[in-house]
Amino acid sequence: SVLLIFAYRFAYLATHTQVFKDTVYYNRMDICLILCDLYILKLVYDQFIAQYLTPCLMQNKLQLLESVFESMPQLVLQSIFVIRTYGTDLGDSSLNYIIWASVMASLLSIVTKFLRDD
Repeated sequence: SVLLIFAYRFAYLATHTQVFKDTVYYNRMDICLILCDLYILKLVYDQFIAQYLTPCLMQNKLQLLESVFESMPQLVLQSIFVIRTYGTDLGDSSLNYIIWASVMASLLSIVTKFLRDD
């Protein structure tokens, strides 16, 4: 559903507000960036300016939520597609390697985000 795409944005917005409310780091523009899915660019830019060597806590949380709410449903849908098209002309086509590459990329994204958070 389309609401699932925005679910992690609202979850991250709640986390961001809880952590930064009533501090100098709280900015109303950040709310717009989070809802437009552009906040990750601001986080990376701020970390580049501060010359951090590793991602900050909020960037890790944002990527974890993105993995849970985007990559996991994508992996489920891709798996269903592979299962349903197995043995058909579509499943035997020469573009099948693209589907498997996408499944592996989704799985790799999920695994790396959870390993980083663990």
